[in-house]
Amino acid sequence: MGRVATLRTLAGPGECSVFLGLGSNLGDRREQLAAALRSLPRHGIAPVRCSPVYLTEAVTREPQPDFLNLVVEVRTALRPAALLSAVQAIERELGRPPRRAKARPQPRTLDIDILLHGQLIVRSSRLSVPHPRLHLRRFVLRPLADLDATLLVPGTGRSVGWHLAHCADRAAVTPYLAAPVVPHAAGRSRAEP
Repeated sequence: MGRVATLRTLAGPGECSVFLGLGSNLGDRREQLAAALRSLPRHGIAPVRCSPVYLTEAVTREPQPDFLNLVVEVRTALRPAALLSAVQAIERELGRPPRRAKARPQPRTLDIDILLHGQLIVRSSRLSVPHPRLHLRRFVLRPLADLDATLLVPGTGRSVGWHLAHCADRAAVTPYLAAPVVPHAAGRSRAEP
């Protein structure tokens, strides 16, 4: 698709590169994504690069509105469990009800998934990293490949680009916004020129 917006570069002690998937299919989807990007720094999560935004079909049995999805690379010193708590707090701040175990996917104002946390592999009852369905979802792989198609997915020995090329998911992933909405220094949203 093309263009990747660079937000800022950090190299703080103890920080690592993390990739988050953001999606919204309720309300003002574009503003939900922009608000989430603006909220990240308040939770110790510094955006570095942001993929273009894609319009994607909901992956559910029941019909739902289409999603807007993007992937953002961030730097953080938060370990995976603390990062999960932080992104769930952002979801709640922006109107998402608490997640219920084993509940059917519902339309949501905001969904933030931890896709990759450095080269860590985490498997617990609360969190799995890399995201367990990363390799099955074109709506995640396409924007992730925009950021770095050569990135190796821990535990697979394969790159994001390889997973995208071999992904069986054929759901529509349509370019929506080439220049994503990114945080502005004054706290307002703007599209990168």
